[in-house]
Amino acid sequence: MIEARAQRAAEDPQAYGRAVQGSLSYAHFVLLPVLALLLKAFYRTRYYAEHLVFGMHLHALALLSAAPIVAAVDFVPALDRQGTAARAIVSVWYLALGVYLFLAMRRMYGGSFLGTLARWATVGFLYAILAALILLGVAFLTLWMY
Repeated sequence: MIEARAQRAAEDPQAYGRAVQGSLSYAHFVLLPVLALLLKAFYRTRYYAEHLVFGMHLHALALLSAAPIVAAVDFVPALDRQGTAARAIVSVWYLALGVYLFLAMRRMYGGSFLGTLARWATVGFLYAILAALILLGVAFLTLWMY
């Protein structure tokens, strides 16, 4: 059963890619409480709801700031055939999000610079691993229902 769906996805990878993109919004509903749980593990004195609101703020910022980045990356290949400019734009965006997250954590939760840096790095690393697993799950579930 899954083999037939995988074969169908292999025959038309663009259609499968569009199906996965359509399912990515569901990943945010899973990732948001995951981020709040991670923050709760590192900042136990705060309520879970506070971490949830903080996570909503971060996710909203990431999604809203991604819109012009996606538009720029779609426009840049016409100017840059090797794609180095598009990679640079995305890299600067990731760097800016990381710096913003650090500053937001420092302002929201307080603490020392090094303590916040250690928590920022650990939460970011664990969130990246969990996000990759959740996104793989979304891709698999999309294939299952494809």
